[in-house]
Amino acid sequence: MPTLLTQAEFARQNGYSKPYVTKLKAEGRLVMVDGKVDAEASKALIASTADPRYGENGGRRDGGEDEVVGKVKNDSVQSLKLEGLQLENESKRIKLDREKAELLPRADVVAALNDIATQARLMLDELRYRAAGYLVGKTQLEIEQILGEHQAVIMHEIQQQATAALHDLSVP
Repeated sequence: MPTLLTQAEFARQNGYSKPYVTKLKAEGRLVMVDGKVDAEASKALIASTADPRYGENGGRRDGGEDEVVGKVKNDSVQSLKLEGLQLENESKRIKLDREKAELLPRADVVAALNDIATQARLMLDELRYRAAGYLVGKTQLEIEQILGEHQAVIMHEIQQQATAALHDLSVP
């Protein structure tokens, strides 16, 4: 006749923790009869389904780790540390490459901005003379429309000059 035990009794008798016995039950590795654990049949089933890397009883008996479990954990920790260092170095390299590509000498940037500002000022000054002939005899609405069109042309030219200047700065 089989020895029937509660899960807690089975855990205590075999040196397992209660959560581990619950896990064995969930995995179908316990033989249950009327809600009780058949001790002998369950021990045999556990042994036959144990992962050979962890030894008999899955390396869980008495809460200790067997040699294989310890080695696997140490190898995993070393591997994770190495991977972390590699990622950190890669991140630093990417940051340095980005800084090299994006940082320009301050004097070059200031000179380019001054050139752009000078061109913008000259274009706006020229607008007075260019648009004056168009504005004679026009209504306020027509004057605003004509000035708006000229302003759009000037802003477009400034944008093109700025783009060209930035391109010239970034090309070695």
